[in-house]
Amino acid sequence: MSTRFRDGSAAGMSARKFGKSWYADVTWNGKRHRKRSPDNTKQGARELELLITRTLARDGNLDALDPERQEALRVPRLADYADQWKRSYVAANNKPSEQVGKEIILRKHLLPYFGALRLDEIRPGHVSAFVVHQQISELTNKTINNHLAVLRKLLRSAEEDEILERAPRVKALKTTSPDPKFLTLAEVRDVLEVAGEPWRTMVLLATFAGLRFGELVALQWDAVHTEGSFPHLRVHRTL
Repeated sequence: MSTRFRDGSAAGMSARKFGKSWYADVTWNGKRHRKRSPDNTKQGARELELLITRTLARDGNLDALDPERQEALRVPRLADYADQWKRSYVAANNKPSEQVGKEIILRKHLLPYFGALRLDEIRPGHVSAFVVHQQISELTNKTINNHLAVLRKLLRSAEEDEILERAPRVKALKTTSPDPKFLTLAEVRDVLEVAGEPWRTMVLLATFAGLRFGELVALQWDAVHTEGSFPHLRVHRTL
């Protein structure tokens, strides 16, 4: 919807829902103001549109809004958006094991460092400082890249939800692939002597079938085929 005022100024308005949150979307003389509604309903977003439009028509900016209202209009903190992101994007797109992994990375690493910042306050400098902090903690570049991947996807989701105009760039660190290490048969025997079930069976499968840990814990009986001289496993592997 577009409205034109007596002084010639014009406003485009709409109430829009992104994820589970309602937003007032007001374009005033070419500048866009997208704010999350404190009253998370379509009607609340429409009322917020009118408040924003009237304030802009009177003052040309939103400075005159009371501090409590201005705080409500701010872009959400990463901690607040992360909670919504886990319930929407992560729950819909990630396997349970991946959801647990993202939850751990958020809780132990990203929220302590970025949680109090609004999404639009996060700059490449913050990301660089986070990397240095993780390196001082003696984490490998590969582990830090896992943390950065979650941060990158969260910020891009905020951009897709139109909460951020543009997500900051989050670059991965360079990594080197370590030389693979294999247990000798003697070492495998030592492990089997002390391993109880189900670990003993898992060690045998990992040794002689080459299964990864995630494939072992996800293995179902319908993937085991016993036709022919030797049993074989059907495993879906993503490279």
